[in-house]
Amino acid sequence: MNNELSKILGVSPSASTDEIHAAFRKKARQHHPDLGGDRKKFQQINAAYEELLKQKNSEKSALAGQTSNSSVSPEVSPWQSPKEPKSKNRRTRKREDGHSGEEFERSARFLLTGKLPLQNQTTWFILVNALDIYLTYVHLINGNFEANPIAAFFIRQWDLFGMVAYKMTIVATVCVIAQIVALKSLQKATWLLSFGTAFIACVVIYSYWLLPR
Repeated sequence: MNNELSKILGVSPSASTDEIHAAFRKKARQHHPDLGGDRKKFQQINAAYEELLKQKNSEKSALAGQTSNSSVSPEVSPWQSPKEPKSKNRRTRKREDGHSGEEFERSARFLLTGKLPLQNQTTWFILVNALDIYLTYVHLINGNFEANPIAAFFIRQWDLFGMVAYKMTIVATVCVIAQIVALKSLQKATWLLSFGTAFIACVVIYSYWLLPR
């Protein structure tokens, strides 16, 4: 393996695949941009990780080719087919494959850090929704009505508490969906939260404009 790549990831040139995975998870916790790390440093670490995995897979393929071309072991009869190795389960194959391994590590890095991705975007989304709830409350105490028929139903049934519970349930649902999407694609999750924030921000601005002067 390339010594420079090994140095970036903090492993020895002879490190195993599991050691490479473990080193990457540790570096990801330290340098991931969504956790306050440097984006260029993380990209360098990610590139080194993928290249080391690729080299490791090439070594395994070369070793497998040499094994298949070797002579028959004395313990195996020439008329007896050698036993096929047990197929690896799907999760193991993903770890050893470069592209699938990247998807696996993207999921693992968030689960192991104990911190949520896209914290800033999630905070803004929750903030604008809190402002929307507050302005709805202001409109209600001023004699106005809720234009959203679903929210109006909750208000009729459970008063202000019903409206707050309804809107916060939607907020929580969107946040959970965004976190699930982030495990697969940070870009799509960012777009989802940004779109939701912009949409609710427009509602907040309109609600403020409708307040009695």
